[in-house]
Amino acid sequence: MTIYEQIEAKYPNIKELLDLDVIILQNDSDGKSDYIAVWEYDKPLPDGLSLGKKE
Repeated sequence: MTIYEQIEAKYPNIKELLDLDVIILQNDSDGKSDYIAVWEYDKPLPDGLSLGKKE
């Protein structure tokens, strides 16, 4: 399941949040996949997800 799908499962309005830049998903094309670059949503991250790039 992708990060987008994990967030969408908890917050079905993710498209609106992405359009408003409340949540920004990013991929730096460095082989480390997508990550949450910005989380300015007033609700908590879904379980198992974290902010920032995994090293």
